[in-house]
Amino acid sequence: MNSALLHGTFNIFRVSGDVLHAVGLLFLLHRLIWLKSASAISLKAQIMYLLVFVTRYLDLLVPGGYIYNRVFKIYYILSTAIIVFLLWRSGHAPGWKSTYNREKDTFVATFIAIPSFVLAYALTPSGALEGSLHWIDVLQILWTFSIYMEAFVMLPQYIMFYRMTVERPDLYAFLIVFCLGGYRVLYMINWIMKFKMKGAYVSRYHVVSAIGGIGNVIFFLDFLLHRFYSVSLLSAIVRRIDGGANAVAKEMFQMAVVGASSNVNVDVDSEKAEEQLLESQPSERTEPQPSESAEPRG
Repeated sequence: MNSALLHGTFNIFRVSGDVLHAVGLLFLLHRLIWLKSASAISLKAQIMYLLVFVTRYLDLLVPGGYIYNRVFKIYYILSTAIIVFLLWRSGHAPGWKSTYNREKDTFVATFIAIPSFVLAYALTPSGALEGSLHWIDVLQILWTFSIYMEAFVMLPQYIMFYRMTVERPDLYAFLIVFCLGGYRVLYMINWIMKFKMKGAYVSRYHVVSAIGGIGNVIFFLDFLLHRFYSVSLLSAIVRRIDGGANAVAKEMFQMAVVGASSNVNVDVDSEKAEEQLLESQPSERTEPQPSESAEPRG
């Protein structure tokens, strides 16, 4: 740990960011388990976070590394998985009174996940184009995907807050969102410190992390402006985009349903037509054949 501190792997901003993130997840678990309230918490944001953690921390399957990192990675995955289950169950479990604001949690996560994966596959150096994709290449593609995905992972949560204009989220919910979004600001300062310490040596991983972190920080700062000053440069834009994405997703779903039903009708109609054709054909009469043993009459 001391050598890691000396070489810039860990610093006060990195550790503070990890602690702030861990505390935010702990607060959220307390809200869900003890208070039995899912109000103002986005299930879709937590599902996206779970996807980010699972695809990024596949290196847990490889032995080695700092124990500090492994403990936090396992904690992030397990706690987020429990949170996703509790939020999903909140609408059905007794005592919750359906506190999950489903009508406000409108974000279409696939519109972020698919482009993020395509970009990660296209921009990550690998042997995929030569037909020699190695498991290391898969890990790198999934790691890059998780970084791109995390740049937008809190958008469902922010959009939910933007849409809750009549009944404003309570202070505890804001504190949870502040921790889950704010730790990325500390991570961003951590990357800046690393760039200064390592000088000209900046790897592709540092650049990708910085790009993902910048997007997350921009959305977080805009969220704070909306919360404290009721001023937002992005809320109207992201809500309009979210509304358009929902309209497109709904239209695609309706087209899929209509297409499936039309295929069923075509099959039924073809079966009926085949039955009618068989009924309209005259039945063939078979003439009796003379037996081979019968003798001709003279």
